[in-house]
Amino acid sequence: MAKKITDNQVRMFKAHELSAVLRTLFRCAGLVLVAYYGYRTAASIAGTATTFTVILEFLAKISADRWVAYAVACVCGCGWAIERRARKSYIKRSSSRTKELEKKLWPGRSSSGIRETGEGPKEKD
Repeated sequence: MAKKITDNQVRMFKAHELSAVLRTLFRCAGLVLVAYYGYRTAASIAGTATTFTVILEFLAKISADRWVAYAVACVCGCGWAIERRARKSYIKRSSSRTKELEKKLWPGRSSSGIRETGEGPKEKD
């Protein structure tokens, strides 16, 4: 037997759907406003020498593109190192729990030889 839907549930569903539609409309309106004001700003300063153009010309003179590329590479390298350290730490913490659960659930199971850090098994010489 199907469950009876009450009037209150119908009203709540309609209110939820209406709020979803309104939220989408507000987001779209916000994007349109940002685009409009961006266009107006660009149109008002078109053809004039601004501080921004002076800064861009200065950066072009000192070959800033090369230094920016070096800086981006350093930031990405540091982010990679931090993420790798965090991942290894997480694997080390969770491996003992996983090993404990595997011993409880499958006592006869053999180990794959993967180390606690998640690296492959040690090679035999």
